[in-house]
Amino acid sequence: MELGTLMSMLRRAEHTTLESFLVNSFSRIGRLTAKDVCKKAGIEPSTRPDLLGREDAIKLLDAFHSVSMKSPPVDCLSPITERLMYESIRKEYDVDFIATVTRKPSVYKGYPFLVEGAIAYGGELPKDERATILRFANKVPLLYQQSACAITNVIERMNWKLYSLQQPGGGIPVGPVVIMVHVASVNIPYLSEAKEAIAHVPEIEREIEGALREVGRKLRAYLSKKETVSKRKGKELVISKMLPLMAEKVGEVLEREPPDVEPIVAKIVGGIHIDREMDGNKVRIKVRNFSQKVQRFVLHELCEHTIKYPTPHPSENMMGNMYDYSWDIRIRPDEEVDIEYIVEGTVEGMGGKYLTILEGVEDELVVGDVDEVLEGGVKWLRSKR
Repeated sequence: MELGTLMSMLRRAEHTTLESFLVNSFSRIGRLTAKDVCKKAGIEPSTRPDLLGREDAIKLLDAFHSVSMKSPPVDCLSPITERLMYESIRKEYDVDFIATVTRKPSVYKGYPFLVEGAIAYGGELPKDERATILRFANKVPLLYQQSACAITNVIERMNWKLYSLQQPGGGIPVGPVVIMVHVASVNIPYLSEAKEAIAHVPEIEREIEGALREVGRKLRAYLSKKETVSKRKGKELVISKMLPLMAEKVGEVLEREPPDVEPIVAKIVGGIHIDREMDGNKVRIKVRNFSQKVQRFVLHELCEHTIKYPTPHPSENMMGNMYDYSWDIRIRPDEEVDIEYIVEGTVEGMGGKYLTILEGVEDELVVGDVDEVLEGGVKWLRSKR
């Protein structure tokens, strides 16, 4: 809050005491908070507010900053919300990753405001150009004076290399990136009457930077995970090509059938191995966790026929004209889970119309007899059979 504004309010105050002035003129200030402000300022709560001078107003401003107060009410602010930011970016851009955040409301000069941020990465975005910046104020896009805006200023001075983005020479990062910032307030501090850019207010800039750091950390985690998965996938590809050849040669030398190398591949890459055995109308599924952490996912069996005597007992639903049997699996490292059941009629007589689907696990971790993996709501078709 500005000193001049506070002095003007004090001069025009109709309340007989400073305490009642604070309670009735400011949001979220109650009797106890008003007494704390008066105590910090060294002014008696019973003092008439219209008799206070400049020095008293300065003391009150300092007290406002030192006393803990509740956040301003948000009913006067209109955020876009994280979900709508996500949906809007996904609709306009073909990207691989989107992170969004809505910050808690804050205050500048007595006015409540909040900042929302989003970052999108990858997909069809150009890789050798500077990031696209989307600026919004009270849900209205800011199309001009980008270089003069506080949003751009914060983006340029941040160290984006900390979040795995290129930033040659500083400034706006380079890469397949879209950065979005929305500032909502009852009084947006524009640079001019044209309302094309937001002024450089320290409180607002701190919140913008906080929002960008939050989504930046999510992006860094995603890129780190992507790099790890890429290395694992490359390792799996090399091993899955070499081991069958080695097994075949060893089988020829020993005059035996070559062993199944899929469990070995899963163990080397630290994945989850799914082995499905069928004997007439009997089905047995072996799940083995070769990773270093507890894995939890749902295993679905889609069958044309009903099953009998399942162990353990699954949940049952209908999906079109097929039965969906699902098991919620929680498996520790180096642990094996067995699922057994009997199908009405022979499995061979089903015409191959059955599907094994894993839901809630990374596709790159799965090795073996799986038709589809549902990872984060996105379907990844596999060709394991």
